[in-house]
Amino acid sequence: MFATAFPLALALDFLIWRRTEGTPAVETVADGRREVFHWTVVMATFALGAAVGDLTAASLGRGYLLSGLLTGPASAPSAAASGWAPVRSAWSSP
Repeated sequence: MFATAFPLALALDFLIWRRTEGTPAVETVADGRREVFHWTVVMATFALGAAVGDLTAASLGRGYLLSGLLTGPASAPSAAASGWAPVRSAWSSP
């Protein structure tokens, strides 16, 4: 259930963010309202990852190691398409 609810919440958040602010660009997060949109997206993304990981690990009986190996690479295409910059900045920011 959550594995389908979180993508919808994420899409809705991006839609509202774009219509309200004109852009969902992270670079433009400079005030409280945009920061709320940003952190809502971050929380929904992490929740989605946990839900899908738990679905494959527990509900489908694949185990947590195999689940991580199956779901972890799912983020690689978008990270590679962005030149890995968001991945670097997320782990190296102060």
